[in-house]
Amino acid sequence: MDRAWWNHHKRELDKVFTGDKVSVSKVSGVKYLKNLKCKNSGQGAILYAYSQGAERIILLGFDAQPTDGQSHWHGDHPKPLTNPSAFDRWQIEFAEAAKRTSEIEVINASRETALRCWPREDLESALSFTASKQAFVVSGMHGVGDTLHERAVVRELKKNGEVWIHTPFPSLFWDMPEVRVLRKNSDLPPQARNERQESDLFDDATPPTNARQLRIQYDRAGVLRHGSVLAAMSAKAGVATGDFRLEAHPDWLSQADELLAQWKPDKSLMFYRPVIDRVQHKFCAKRNPDHKAYTELIRSIREQFFVVSIADSTTEKIVCHGIEPDVDKTDGSLTMAQIYGLMAHAELAFGPVSFATILAQALGTPGITVFGGFESSLSFAAGAKLTPWLGIDPVKPCNCWNARHRCDKQINMPQAIERIKEFIGEHVENIDCRQEVTSAA
Repeated sequence: MDRAWWNHHKRELDKVFTGDKVSVSKVSGVKYLKNLKCKNSGQGAILYAYSQGAERIILLGFDAQPTDGQSHWHGDHPKPLTNPSAFDRWQIEFAEAAKRTSEIEVINASRETALRCWPREDLESALSFTASKQAFVVSGMHGVGDTLHERAVVRELKKNGEVWIHTPFPSLFWDMPEVRVLRKNSDLPPQARNERQESDLFDDATPPTNARQLRIQYDRAGVLRHGSVLAAMSAKAGVATGDFRLEAHPDWLSQADELLAQWKPDKSLMFYRPVIDRVQHKFCAKRNPDHKAYTELIRSIREQFFVVSIADSTTEKIVCHGIEPDVDKTDGSLTMAQIYGLMAHAELAFGPVSFATILAQALGTPGITVFGGFESSLSFAAGAKLTPWLGIDPVKPCNCWNARHRCDKQINMPQAIERIKEFIGEHVENIDCRQEVTSAA
């Protein structure tokens, strides 16, 4: 693609440039990027920076048009090199690059440009992003688990300015009084209900008009590249992977205390999630574990705990109870404050992939999560660095993130039960680790 340019300029370049030299063409003395698939050098530069872990890219001179009649911002190439004319094709190729780098921030700071696939910003503003204090308006996600992860992003953003966040779960930011919490106005029933219940916690003020808008999101490519959902989310926001741990609010604990006083648990408390399905989440059934395996795993430890089963049957269809709990609170009657408090008091959280996985990690409760398809324990590896957590993956962990993929959910049961036994013995207080954890018949 650019071999002719190298042949013409390389001798002079070797004298004045000491940095890395790379190319998608084979050129002597230049690193050959065999696996970088690109169709023009500007596209190649962006994709190369992305491949090297860049989380924020600022573009200069990406006109993609004959600005002032010039073929390049620097003028025409010297002969015998040729000059471009396929500007329309470039715009298509850059749009393709935008899709391939969608998980990171790319800003086009070119003075003149025909490209519309990246946001525009003047160079001074783009460079001052981390150097000056400013305001950020964060568009948070809808789930409890994602909101907990967003705490880490907000903590990092706070280092550089004032943060406003749209969320359905304002109380999850109770320990950050400087953060301005705004209504999400979610149309999902559980989230909308919680917004009503916690309406007094929202800020009615309006963010400054010059605030930087950030949308929190992540995808499969980001998770695989960065090593966890939290790391992918953080990279998308342009911040380091931070800490999402949460101190339990005294009111949460007191509300949970009232429930426990009624139930009078005589064993260590387990926060338990049955296997559920949600119609609005097409991937929910795919990531659920095999029901028979899940039942055997939970039955292998059930007798050591006072089990409270928690779900919301008004929005969740329970497809596998697994066990008969000591207290069944799957009717959706618990408030989020009660749920948070029970998790904070629990000695163990056990369940399939759900908000409870991240809530346990945030509140410091040891947790065990049993995986099926769609994603593996990789997704929550960041939280495992903060709180004891065990992910039970199938023999062939799947990170397809595809609701139509036929994932193999088979689990090595003897190995899984032994790992659970070791985990409980090491991390769960009030459990005699000499007790045998046996497989259910």
